[in-house]
Amino acid sequence: MKFKGFGPGACGFFADLAATNTKANFLGLKTIFDEEIVGPMNALLWQMQDRFGGESKLFRQHRDVRFSKDKSPYKTATYGGVYNPAHAMGWYVAIDARGFFAGRGIYQMTPEDLNQYRLAVADQGGAKLAKAVARAEKAGVEISGEALKTAPRGFDRDHPRVDLLRRKNLIAGQRIPASEMTGTAPWKHAQAVWKRTQSIADWMDGALR
Repeated sequence: MKFKGFGPGACGFFADLAATNTKANFLGLKTIFDEEIVGPMNALLWQMQDRFGGESKLFRQHRDVRFSKDKSPYKTATYGGVYNPAHAMGWYVAIDARGFFAGRGIYQMTPEDLNQYRLAVADQGGAKLAKAVARAEKAGVEISGEALKTAPRGFDRDHPRVDLLRRKNLIAGQRIPASEMTGTAPWKHAQAVWKRTQSIADWMDGALR
């Protein structure tokens, strides 16, 4: 199975779904979803797993609405990733109405890993992570993830790397618009993003593995 690109109606599917997020509309668009989104995404994840090892996962399209005020039944993006336990950060890809996103990330740290991460950031070696993040951002990579409003307990709020200390998870990625998603462009984009974020992933491996 080789990734040959998403279908021409892929991004439009998500725009339609966002406008009318109902089961009836989703089922009416399901052929596009299966053939132009899910099929290509599974091929892309297979290529990723073949390259990086570990296991791939395509996340379910249904939303968990049990504890949400928003009862829209479907997510307006399709995303998946590859997880190799030898590495702290996974490889992620996503497609939605805006285009295609690729990145590296660690979405949920255990309390032990989070404490170890913060100790490493606060130490002198944390300067290497700050430099790696700055280089990635200069190359157009966006750093995102859940963060505290202030420094975590036990750490100086005036620490030079307080922005990194505040983070509860770390995602580094970059998007291309729908207009640039022709053919295998998403795969080429993903490879470029993973290269730009490799030094961040290497630091995370050193801190948590």
